[in-house]
Amino acid sequence: MAFPVTICLSTTDERLRIGMSANVSIVLASVDDALVIPAQAIRTVNGRNVVDVVADDDSTREVEVTLGISSGTRTEVRSGLAEGDRVALRPASGPGSAD
Repeated sequence: MAFPVTICLSTTDERLRIGMSANVSIVLASVDDALVIPAQAIRTVNGRNVVDVVADDDSTREVEVTLGISSGTRTEVRSGLAEGDRVALRPASGPGSAD
């Protein structure tokens, strides 16, 4: 998402000029060493957050996960998965999808 904002700097720098623009990211929360998966992999079933874990033979099994912070596209998984687990992605819905 993009939002126009005006920022007032507390100090000046001769490299800055009137009318300049910048792209910035505002970090509201962060976690070190987090296990992160695409948010598209997460489903809610009977009030539980679940993902489909893909086995070596490409079969899947549903696993309940505990979620942490999310950027909207990527979500922290606090429990239920381990590093190296493969998760199945749900097909996108909306214009241009097969739904």
